Amino acid sequence: MSEQHESIMRLCREGRLDEAALGTACAEALDAAILRYLRVGPISPEENELIARFIDYTGLPQSLLNAHHSLERLVQAQILRDLLAGSPPQCRLTTEGDIPVELQAGETLLWLAGNVLCCRQELPAAPEEGSQQGVSQADSQTTSQSGAPTPCPCTREGRPMGRGIYYPVDCCDAPPPHEKELQPLGQGLAALSDKALYFASPTQQLRLPYAGLTEVLPCRAGVSFREGRDESLLFFSGLDPWFCLNLASNLMRPAARAAEAGAPA
Repeated sequence: MSEQHESIMRLCREGRLDEAALGTACAEALDAAILRYLRVGPISPEENELIARFIDYTGLPQSLLNAHHSLERLVQAQILRDLLAGSPPQCRLTTEGDIPVELQAGETLLWLAGNVLCCRQELPAAPEEGSQQGVSQADSQTTSQSGAPTPCPCTREGRPMGRGIYYPVDCCDAPPPHEKELQPLGQGLAALSDKALYFASPTQQLRLPYAGLTEVLPCRAGVSFREGRDESLLFFSGLDPWFCLNLASNLMRPAARAAEAGAPA
């Protein structure tokens, strides 16, 4: 425990401030700072140092950081920073036991998410106002569910970084698909590598190579992917839309070029 944290706790005791309430307030302040940084770009080394000093200063326990998903966002931001700088993204996960997906030779595991619901998503004939917007493989414009190019809030605030484009953390605010559009396929584990998205459940096993993706549509509840010219999409509820949008959109084109050159996708 740092001297600064001991000083804070002494002031709390003198002022009869509840320690749990202080921890929650500090965790919420940390979340707000991380979100503010991610509205501009992946967290820089200098910002990461400030965050580490704040955690040490306040003595935030690991359990509270995990509950607020603060550390998850930090790891995701480091992965995206590597990718956008043109460096191969590195595995920053520590896994225990086997995972129910089999990576291909040369693949690097980047992220795992449990309790993810996979659904086939049938698109409405005419998109409603406020429908999902994302990125398309066919061109560099954003597209709506109708397939027509539309302005996306991502492109107004995102700034070019390295070889890729960054989409800020609060750009994925579209409403989720209607239940009538969704056909559940299974609930299980999603794994993202540097080559593909995997999904494994008792009823469904999927591998979606980035080279075959033509559209990525984030929303508040998750993210949808289109493969090739499929009329329907695959919607994953429980995946982080901000991370998936940035990861997939920046890996789609390099993966497609590698596939055209004959490399395994």
